[in-house]
Amino acid sequence: MEIEVRLFGFETAIQQPVHLRWDDPPRLAEALAMLPLPLDAETIVLVNGRTATPDLRLCDGDRIAVFPPMTGG
Repeated sequence: MEIEVRLFGFETAIQQPVHLRWDDPPRLAEALAMLPLPLDAETIVLVNGRTATPDLRLCDGDRIAVFPPMTGG
């Protein structure tokens, strides 16, 4: 199975979508652990455009978007 991950607003070397592959469907937390994000980074995570919990079981073709928390004034 394959999922696509996009990182937005982080200072990482990855600017293009990342494609991750597994034999068995992983949980969202397992996929996020493979990304080059600081361990203490707060994030907003969407799976297929919807908020998701770390225990969500991913499916083939899912798209994950990861954002830093939004701030503004």
